[in-house]
Amino acid sequence: MKRISVNPDFWHQGCFQKLSSQAKLLYLYFKTNSRLNIIGIGQFSPYQVALDTGIEVNNLDDVFKRLFREIMFVTENDVLWVWLRNELSEYTSPKIMQGAKKLLATLEIPDEMLDAFLSRYGHLLPSDQSTSTVALTRREVVAIRDNFKCQYCGKDIAEKADMEIDHVVPRAKGGSDAYENLFLSCRRCNQEKLDLPPEKAAVVKPRTKLFGKADALKSLRSSTMLAKYRSVFLSESEGKSESR
Repeated sequence: MKRISVNPDFWHQGCFQKLSSQAKLLYLYFKTNSRLNIIGIGQFSPYQVALDTGIEVNNLDDVFKRLFREIMFVTENDVLWVWLRNELSEYTSPKIMQGAKKLLATLEIPDEMLDAFLSRYGHLLPSDQSTSTVALTRREVVAIRDNFKCQYCGKDIAEKADMEIDHVVPRAKGGSDAYENLFLSCRRCNQEKLDLPPEKAAVVKPRTKLFGKADALKSLRSSTMLAKYRSVFLSESEGKSESR
């Protein structure tokens, strides 16, 4: 069970003394919230947060911006993702770090939050050859689901630089970043399509079957799929590490 604690000295730190009462309240709300997991990440309804804190929904963004050093937030499809940036620094045992890695592999964390988390704590996470604890990005999940093939021309995509994530319903027309509205395309097809709807460029329909990170991890159990994944996403980074 996650241990919830607040350092009382934070009240006397200069950066917190300058915060508004609403910012202090919001920080304490999340710091003491049992819905945050051991790595300090959790999902919330912005309307519930507003109800619990008395801060209007339309003002939450402004209050969050005052706490950017302590809290990262991302809103996706009316879901508020929150990460307490310093939370994991309090738990550094190998067991905790292994649990943190498993959480990253199963949660549908927004890519920008996942990237920020790994940039800060990635060096502390245990490294192994198992795919069961890989922290996949949204791009990687879509590529695995679509078997590394352009959904327009059928081309096998062998390089990350040739990979684009397209929308069935374009963002400009209200399309979301949900997996069922995303598909893989090569750079050439994506550029030639421009902002045309898929029905005019090619037949690409929304995915009716949900496919997320957990499904992608299962797909990586296949040696063929794992080889494709490593060739596209890991070859560059592995090459850099070997040259050091």
